[in-house]
Amino acid sequence: MKCPPLRLSDPFARVVAGEYCRTTQVIDETLSPTWDELLVFDELLVYGRREDIKTNPPAVIVEIYDQDKVSKSTLTNTKDTNSSPSRSTVFN
Repeated sequence: MKCPPLRLSDPFARVVAGEYCRTTQVIDETLSPTWDELLVFDELLVYGRREDIKTNPPAVIVEIYDQDKVSKSTLTNTKDTNSSPSRSTVFN
């Protein structure tokens, strides 16, 4: 039996911090993307004492999408930085 061809993704990440969002560049045709870029949230303000923020930092959510040039991009994975490593959600 012949295996179906491996389908590569065109992933990009959407990073949400509070009410602000930034998006990375799309990396074409890969299954293991690595982004080497800095996303700056100039407007983001964090209130509280430094000690409190260190022990309970604000949530940052990272969503990984597969870009589709013909239709809507597909959400493939999401990670909340305040959850444990096993709390990542993968979508197939």
